[in-house]
Amino acid sequence: MGIIIRQSIKGSIVTYAGAFMGFLTTAFVVTYFLTPEQFGLTRVLFDAAFVISLFAQLGITSSAVKFFPKFKTADGRNHGFLFYLLFIPLFGFIIVGLIYVLFQLQFSNYFSANSALFVKYFYWVLPLAFFSTYMLVFENYASILSRIVVPKIIREVIVRILTIALFILFFVGQLSLNMFIGLFIFIYGIALLLNLIYIFKISTIYLKPDFTFINPNLKRQIINYSLFIIVASIGTSIVGKIDTFMVSAAIGLKYTAIYSVAYFMANIIEMPSRSIAAITYPIVSEAINDNDWDKVNDMYKRVCLNQLLIGCFLFIVLWVGVDDIFKIIPNGSIYVQGKYVILFIGISKLFDISTGFNSSILLFSKYYYYSLFFIFSLLGLTIATNLWLIPLYGINGSAIATAISIFAYNAMITFFIWWKLKSQPFSFNMIKIVVIFLLTLGINYFLFNITNPFIDGIFRVCLAIVIFGGLIYFLKISPEFNELLKASLKKGAIDKLHIWGKKSR
Repeated sequence: MGIIIRQSIKGSIVTYAGAFMGFLTTAFVVTYFLTPEQFGLTRVLFDAAFVISLFAQLGITSSAVKFFPKFKTADGRNHGFLFYLLFIPLFGFIIVGLIYVLFQLQFSNYFSANSALFVKYFYWVLPLAFFSTYMLVFENYASILSRIVVPKIIREVIVRILTIALFILFFVGQLSLNMFIGLFIFIYGIALLLNLIYIFKISTIYLKPDFTFINPNLKRQIINYSLFIIVASIGTSIVGKIDTFMVSAAIGLKYTAIYSVAYFMANIIEMPSRSIAAITYPIVSEAINDNDWDKVNDMYKRVCLNQLLIGCFLFIVLWVGVDDIFKIIPNGSIYVQGKYVILFIGISKLFDISTGFNSSILLFSKYYYYSLFFIFSLLGLTIATNLWLIPLYGINGSAIATAISIFAYNAMITFFIWWKLKSQPFSFNMIKIVVIFLLTLGINYFLFNITNPFIDGIFRVCLAIVIFGGLIYFLKISPEFNELLKASLKKGAIDKLHIWGKKSR
């Protein structure tokens, strides 16, 4: 399992390089070069395209992770597995695209009052959705092959560099709004092409399907599982973007931009978990397929513990410097309205990553169909709480609604897995992390303020890192963290680590 730590470390490094660029882009480029309405438009376009792309996949990406071990062959042809991975999303995109067009009037009526600019660019969502669909497909295939780094470089770094250049060109008056949106979409076309080139490099491209391999029993399993994923996507895709759409429709694109900036900052907390998830999903799927529950349970506890540790660390770094960030960024007096969005979303992310591995266990287990109940419960709760809280508290209300929904969803799944599979992620070391987390925030609260926001922010963050990191290290809460920290001081030591083979307390 050494590949987990190596790919996760490399993936996390790339993710955070991209996140740093994303932070600079969002906090200093977007807030300076675009009006809140223009930035809000790009977010709604992207989120709408993302929702369409999830439907268009027809469940193939999750099904691919679950069933690839059955198709895998030594010669790399994998019984024409790549053919299905390419053809099914194309068929799905045509269907979902037609549905999107047929409901144009209903969508336009919903957004026209407060987000008329989105209605103008309604059809521009489709090419962006196509590019997003196949970016996800190729990233998924690379993940199955345990290669997550290059796709992350493409998404997190290259796309951001091109986007920054585009924002600057638009700001200096070289582009009209139509040209700006067109090139914004084209960037994702470039990213798709780069992913395709990488897939050609790392794998055998064999597109002739072996229909004889898929016997009636396997065919039935794949269809049933894919149908389940399609229905589940209705819930997960809407839940993941419902806040953006409801804020846009209820109070306008300006507040969508403020909410998006704050949400992006809070989202940094869960980024390492994405790298870990991308590389552990295929391994969990294979372990469950082999009925190796000792391996699954061990991963469950250790992954959740370390994700909570990293998440708390990142929350601290973000929150202790949040006031200074809004003093520094352009138009910070506008975007500071999202401060408590960061708080509520950040707290919900901590709970999500400390229990979130439960979703993958459930998804790949024989009880996967129960996910539908949890997902649609989450969907109903998210819509209801947003309808209730946005009119009362605006963007803060949407953040609170998201937090309530995430807490309830993860609590239900965690209980279910404990009930059915006798497995749970919690340990005494988790309590220690939370106590150290609260202690570090408490010390920061009573610190004196320095007038210069740069100096104040650096001082607060450095002190918080020393307190939190020092206590975690000396109390030996995470063997993985301690070994990784020691190994990072030695040249080339990371490649020699096999820490995922050891059990934590």
